[in-house]
Amino acid sequence: MVVIPQFACESVLTGAGTDPHPAFTVGSTTYDNLYLAKYPGCVVESNSKNLVLSLRGVDPIAGGGSYKSLNGNTLASLNFDQAKAYCANGGAGWHAMTQAEWAAVALLAKAAAFAPRGANLYGADADVSSERGVPSYWYDSAGTKYIGRVRTGTGPVGWSHDGTSFGVFDLNGDVWEWAPGWRQYRGEIHIAENNGMADSAVAVTLTSTAWKAVLQDGTLVETVWRTGWTPALDTLLSVWNDTAGDWKTYKCTTSGAVGASVPTWYDGGFSAEVTDGACVWTAVADKTLKFNPSAASGSVTIKIDVDVTNHTVDSNSVYGYVKDIVAADGVTVPNILKLLGIVPDGSGYTYGNDRLYLRNHVSGGYSETLALRGGSLSDGAGYGVFASSLNNGRGLSGNYIGARPAFVGAI
Repeated sequence: MVVIPQFACESVLTGAGTDPHPAFTVGSTTYDNLYLAKYPGCVVESNSKNLVLSLRGVDPIAGGGSYKSLNGNTLASLNFDQAKAYCANGGAGWHAMTQAEWAAVALLAKAAAFAPRGANLYGADADVSSERGVPSYWYDSAGTKYIGRVRTGTGPVGWSHDGTSFGVFDLNGDVWEWAPGWRQYRGEIHIAENNGMADSAVAVTLTSTAWKAVLQDGTLVETVWRTGWTPALDTLLSVWNDTAGDWKTYKCTTSGAVGASVPTWYDGGFSAEVTDGACVWTAVADKTLKFNPSAASGSVTIKIDVDVTNHTVDSNSVYGYVKDIVAADGVTVPNILKLLGIVPDGSGYTYGNDRLYLRNHVSGGYSETLALRGGSLSDGAGYGVFASSLNNGRGLSGNYIGARPAFVGAI
């Protein structure tokens, strides 16, 4: 494990203040250190459980039936929920490395003016082709064999986050890593509060209350109405309506227990006021932040906007450079999205020319897509510590999809 001592937000983002980076706060507790796996995870089976370890020189965990555990058994798949569960099998404090933790390490590398390299082009680095790892998995495509993965930690020190043997390795390429704590849902940006998904007891389901939308001032907004809920006064809730094909923000203006079923938010238009049991919701003008690509397929400029004019459809997806993600006219991007590595800081930094891959479907399997980080085996220069994919849902599994364990708590 690699120890990441607590650091202030302003250490990685100018003017962001002296509060600890969000990765160090889980629930109501702020920790002095993060403990991140030095290498991508591998699996050992023990007491009928899959445990994710971090070891040098082994094949990194992956799905698609392409991976054998250290016990020699084939792992059938590694989807989002399995990755989270297997990493949590280590016990209290153990979890899959989160979006907040990934961002912390990536931003530390940026602050040190270092861009970690890695196995992002068939076992080698696209920028420095002499840097190679030891192959651990080959695959066949049209009769040609390609390196699909390399053994963990077998690249040079330039493949660690700080360019030393003491850093976190293999964040660039090899396998995309599931990173709980960031998703898009019908284009709306959802994050966890601070590093909330480092708590393995926190649900990460589609309808989990841990998912929060974001306003332009950084205020977090509830995304899930639920029965048995008594929202506090001024609670904000983001509501989707299929007929409108749009989101609306409501504020709890009379606190009380909600009704027995989801209220009617839309009746020929979003209602200005909704009575929900003993609770009253009032529509407000503030809109949550969304991903709004300049087109519905292919290479695009991705804008942070309060409305979505281009939703992807069918199997289409989009991609854009992280450095080119911009706020739409009249829209302000809060620091929290910069501290989570979701948007650039406006400094002109290139972010390694890494890409964000995105689907933002209105319905179907790509209406919810969850964060994968770092890139995998074949896309070369588009991958790196700031590369992200929101292209796929939680069921994705493949020979290029992995995970990394992490720990928070007292040692």
